[in-house]
Amino acid sequence: MLHSDCKAKAGYYGPDPAGANTAEAYAAAPCAVGKYKETTGAEVCKDCPDNSGTGTATGSTDNTVCVANMGFSGTNGGTPTACA
Repeated sequence: MLHSDCKAKAGYYGPDPAGANTAEAYAAAPCAVGKYKETTGAEVCKDCPDNSGTGTATGSTDNTVCVANMGFSGTNGGTPTACA
């Protein structure tokens, strides 16, 4: 496997290593709290929908980890609405 074949896995982001000549030149990082990334590659992590988040979880790989914030309700991964 060539270093240039390495890509940030789901839940991690980082630059596409094209042109990198050492392993140290490529360092993927986990998606931050409140973000997720479902695919492998150089894409950026996406924000959870408004009024939702991932709690303290980092490196999330699917939008269903986005749960409604306190005072809101809704389906995991969807946009929550305010409680009555």
